[in-house]
Amino acid sequence: MKLALFLSGTCFGLVAGTLLGYLVLADERNPARSGAPVSARAPEGRPDPHAAEDDPEAAPLLLERLCAEIAIDPVIARAVLAEIEAASATGSGAGSGSGSGPMSGVRTVLDRYRARTKADPRDRDAWVALASAYAMSGHWSDVAGFLENAVTARPEDTATAVAFAQALYRAGRPEEALERARALIARDGAAMPAAHGIVILAHARAGRAAEARAAITAARAHVPDAAWRKALDELEARLPR
Repeated sequence: MKLALFLSGTCFGLVAGTLLGYLVLADERNPARSGAPVSARAPEGRPDPHAAEDDPEAAPLLLERLCAEIAIDPVIARAVLAEIEAASATGSGAGSGSGSGPMSGVRTVLDRYRARTKADPRDRDAWVALASAYAMSGHWSDVAGFLENAVTARPEDTATAVAFAQALYRAGRPEEALERARALIARDGAAMPAAHGIVILAHARAGRAAEARAAITAARAHVPDAAWRKALDELEARLPR
């Protein structure tokens, strides 16, 4: 079962809040520190899909929500979350030269993975770990950059490639996401429902209703359950005739 990186409650407030504080204070002052390609660090261009609830006609909400649930390697994601929780609780910044406290502990965890990518740029697991951590704080441009490197390291990994396309879309780069998703579908018709969803959403957002309808028709054979079928029906009904 894949781990969708949507956290809630106390855990999210402690862990992601602490992580976000560190990322804002450290990485945004020094963008090169993150290790993500510069092109992946453009300002976030899309609001969170849940924000569209104030204007029900402004977005195909259900499909957006389904496609926003980025599933990253569950074993790595759980391991990173456990490390960050432990570091936040203990403030383990030993050896980091940055004092103590939760933020220094989180810094230690992230720096460990950064060091791995510097030692071996093809360390797919380290890139995925960084993507998992940044996803907790909603830094989708950085997530996309890390996942791009993970895909380069292991191009046959379809799940990570789909997550990369999703991250591009969430980072406000829908046309790039569209091309990535198309390539995945061409390689494996079934691919993942999210790849089909990204193609549909990108066309719909750009006002290409005919292309969106064609993509919906192609996707119907690959949606796994009633929620996805409902999402396709909802969007199709909103497309202009």
